[in-house]
Amino acid sequence: MSNKMPELYAQEAAAVLETLPEPAFLVRGERIVYRNAAASRVTGDAPSIAAFLSPEALAACGGAAAEVPIELAGQTYDAFVRPQDGCRLIVARPRPDYEFLDFDVLSAVGQTLRQDLAALWDAASVLLPLLEEQEDPQVRRQTARVSQGLHRLARLAGNLTDLAGYQDGSAPGCLTTTDLCAFLEGLCGRIRPLARLVQVELELRCPPQAVTAAVDRQKLERALLNLVSNALRYTPAGGLLLLRLEDFGHAAHITLTDNGAGMAPSDLATAFNRYAHHGPQPDDARWGVGLGLSLVRAVAALHGGTVMLNAEEGRGTSVTLSLSRRLQPSPAEALRSPIASYDYAGSADHGLLELSDALPPDAFF
Repeated sequence: MSNKMPELYAQEAAAVLETLPEPAFLVRGERIVYRNAAASRVTGDAPSIAAFLSPEALAACGGAAAEVPIELAGQTYDAFVRPQDGCRLIVARPRPDYEFLDFDVLSAVGQTLRQDLAALWDAASVLLPLLEEQEDPQVRRQTARVSQGLHRLARLAGNLTDLAGYQDGSAPGCLTTTDLCAFLEGLCGRIRPLARLVQVELELRCPPQAVTAAVDRQKLERALLNLVSNALRYTPAGGLLLLRLEDFGHAAHITLTDNGAGMAPSDLATAFNRYAHHGPQPDDARWGVGLGLSLVRAVAALHGGTVMLNAEEGRGTSVTLSLSRRLQPSPAEALRSPIASYDYAGSADHGLLELSDALPPDAFF
């Protein structure tokens, strides 16, 4: 296909796209109507963007701004998609290289934090119940803050320790055949009361037929709780979180949609970057170190799937985690191994731990 821009597009727009070092496309429907030189090098004259996007990713491109995975010349890119003059603008950015960060060191830091936190948890398990019996409201408030702080530190230590293993495959999943709707109903039943503490409702929608898949229940729960934590932090009181399960035969999709603040296009384009900060600053209670979505993507990859993100500033965010239904359960000996029985949260409640950044201190009385 020629690189000529259709007449309805100004030559200035073409000039801007040609300055981009990343592959960039303008697409109408599935047809590529313009590509810059960088895109031509990795796609040739392919007429349709469908040759480079999975059906799920292609569907995700039909709404508001989105980030989806795209395969170009055998390499996976993060494709940032947004509406543009009746078409879709797609800019494909290589996934960030974090070789400058030594994740072995970060994992060791996380493990050290966990060891020190274990001693603090032991002391807190004795002291906090005594303090909670005090009638002084100030003592009770401060006790709750200590408990919340321990949960938040434990969550950070766990993410630092575990993320690298999730991504490089050194922490493989222990897969068991699971009724996903029953799994999600159980999860929602446990976290719905926590969401109501910030005046947000959680709704679950499942198909009428059973949807089963071989999943690592603990890792999948952890990924979904990370998504709920993000949604709660940016959804105002009176908001709604909708968790939806869809059956696509070869894959199951779990989508969490909120009606919160949404995301600016500039933030959406780097949403999955570890240690990238969007919006809140360190003095904002919603601030985090940027590991949550990276962990979600790693869990999706362990399940033969991916993550797709749709958002519009001021109109909410939708995150879809896809799971392959073609994976086989782990053999019995793997399920009996110490890995299968390892609990990343230790003795802490999973919901309180993973939502600790989003909940008020009252939740930790």
